Amino acid sequence: MPDYKEMYLTMVRETEKGIRILIDVQKRCEEMAISSEDAPITPICRQMGLYRTQKEQKSGGND
Repeated sequence: MPDYKEMYLTMVRETEKGIRILIDVQKRCEEMAISSEDAPITPICRQMGLYRTQKEQKSGGND
């Protein structure tokens, strides 16, 4: 008889890895978009001061 518990746990762990990869890629792409000097838009979270680029976080700046 198959070990359904182990099958389930394996599926959940691997699915979580996939989700984390997708979230990381999305964050990196968003960072590239808003860090660009010619970015056509400014995300609302950045306008409200809720988001800072990695460069801003390191320098302590608020722009």
